[in-house]
Amino acid sequence: MSKVQILVSLAALQMVHVHGAEPPIQQGTPHPFVCSDYSAGKVFIVSAKGKAEWEYPAPNCNDLWILPNGNLLFTTGHGVKEVTREKELVFDYQSKSEIYACQRLPDGNTVMTNWLGHGNIGKAPHVIEFTRDKKVVWTFSDHKTMKTIASIQLCDVPGDTTKWEIKR
Repeated sequence: MSKVQILVSLAALQMVHVHGAEPPIQQGTPHPFVCSDYSAGKVFIVSAKGKAEWEYPAPNCNDLWILPNGNLLFTTGHGVKEVTREKELVFDYQSKSEIYACQRLPDGNTVMTNWLGHGNIGKAPHVIEFTRDKKVVWTFSDHKTMKTIASIQLCDVPGDTTKWEIKR
């Protein structure tokens, strides 16, 4: 093989790698899953075969959940969205603060964490619960003890998390 042929072959291999033509690598028993790609600014549903079967724009997403109705609930850096599998936006709550986590409650309310970093420590509640029509029904603040809350799971929601019984 000539030097030119080798260089062309190496360039072709690099193109395959860069453009995602190589299959995903999995070891062990595969699982379907949902995930957020913070750098790409998207959320994905991935099959057990490793194929991204669904995606939706989600800039700065740190948390997402599949709801009992099949919709996805996720953070967007400055808010929380709920999107159907048909990519219809059915809920959108926006905040001036950075939102890192969310949880849907059995009564339909949503809880989110208000991160409060970048000079916002002490300026707003750490946790906010609101209804589907965006009415705030509960807040929590403890600025002496906590600074920037990044995740949450309410502990009085009925069900066994090991059996996926918690309704989000």
